Amino acid sequence: MIVTNGTPFNFQNYSILFLSWDECLAHCLKTDNCMVVYTDRPGYFCQFFKIGNLRLVKRSNNTAMRIGFKIRENNRSAVCPVDDTKGEGYSFDDYSHRTQRYYNSYTFIDREKTELWMFTSSGRHGCPTVFHKMFMRPAGPWCIGTWGARSCLTHSEAVAHCASVKNSVLSGLDSLDEWNFVNAVSSSSAWMGGTRKESCIGKTTCKGLNAFDFVDPTLSKNPTGFSWHSQKPNGKGEDCLVITTRNGKKRIEDILCTSTSPPGCTKCFEDVVCGAYPLLGAF
Repeated sequence: MIVTNGTPFNFQNYSILFLSWDECLAHCLKTDNCMVVYTDRPGYFCQFFKIGNLRLVKRSNNTAMRIGFKIRENNRSAVCPVDDTKGEGYSFDDYSHRTQRYYNSYTFIDREKTELWMFTSSGRHGCPTVFHKMFMRPAGPWCIGTWGARSCLTHSEAVAHCASVKNSVLSGLDSLDEWNFVNAVSSSSAWMGGTRKESCIGKTTCKGLNAFDFVDPTLSKNPTGFSWHSQKPNGKGEDCLVITTRNGKKRIEDILCTSTSPPGCTKCFEDVVCGAYPLLGAF
């Protein structure tokens, strides 16, 4: 939290909390959608502002007028966001009555000449469909889901099928949470993101994920959501990634992009793992 002296200015609404100032700051820290708290009577109550409900804070020389801004936990800078240095935060909440999540981010900046702190909110974003699930990646929120095509698919057909689902793309898997989700909801085999780099085609010296390109725009450089079958990927002309089940274990392997079923298996690829950005107001 950044704590300074100031008063809320240009806001929509707020909640009153009958807490001491220290309790109010602690409550804001642990409450996902809290952006700002304010009091002019420390020890009696405070005002609680959700993300998006406050636009401006005016500086004050009155030490009784205390205001706290929440910043992201991964902001490790030792310098407070002042003098045009941007601060930021976000809310990543579950719906209480649905299985979906929403994301709402904000930034704030100190305008020294006007003695104002200015807050900007992205607005609430949700996944494009109820079948997507939102995950928070280091690069930002990303929605993932699996879809059945009711027909055997090659890789290029899987790409087209994802595009038909709210302009989704074949998704990679950034974390163990994403892998566990896809593992639970997909069938025994499914197409996913990942095609071998042109410079690596036919070269067994290209190892692991470094041999593949992804159209998934928020996938980390070193994602941890790829659980491989033994000796995979092997780079032997198998240039696309799929999820398959072998000996009762669902894992990832590389395969011919023109395949419609795993080697030695009669069940074809019908599922696709699709990903998309969350959309404003899609909740």
